[in-house]
Amino acid sequence: MNKPQEEATISRRNLLKALAAAGGAVAASTLLPEAWSSPLVQTGVLPAHAQISADAFLEVMATWDIFEGDWAADVDLMVWDPSDGGEQVDWTNTVGPTATHSGDNIAYTPDRNWESVSVPVGDPADGVYQVWVHTHESFDVEVAVDITTHTDSRTFVVTTPAGSMNNVPIAEIAFPGGTITAWAGPVTRQAPTAESK
Repeated sequence: MNKPQEEATISRRNLLKALAAAGGAVAASTLLPEAWSSPLVQTGVLPAHAQISADAFLEVMATWDIFEGDWAADVDLMVWDPSDGGEQVDWTNTVGPTATHSGDNIAYTPDRNWESVSVPVGDPADGVYQVWVHTHESFDVEVAVDITTHTDSRTFVVTTPAGSMNNVPIAEIAFPGGTITAWAGPVTRQAPTAESK
């Protein structure tokens, strides 16, 4: 005996899913290439400054001895900021185009024996920063100047001549590379006078 064939009922939802799958397969088959090929990738080499500029920074810290009576000598740190035609950054001009000075050590407290200049990450200008110090004291002062960039770090120790107000050249820092080199000078820029303190 033959059984009558049961009618299959397809819900509207299942019918739409089947049509979408079949239509999707047909559409996909028309979009696929006949043969696969290697992807096209364009590469290049960035110039040196573009490769490192995002990480570039500059930190300069000058320190010196504290003397009897817990007072520090009056030593000044100065940096030439090459941005926007150049500007001297020191205790009288604490904010330059890219560099910021910590302010005069004597203005804060007599026992603060340091001054610093910093340029934040990504901000150094292309060009040469110059670093120098001088003292207002009537005696020689030994000064250690630590300079750090994203690629280099050096310490320079100099003695500032007693009461001379002579600028003592320390280093030049070239960006975009961040290379630090000793600088023999001469310092042609003028230091602020003791009378302006």
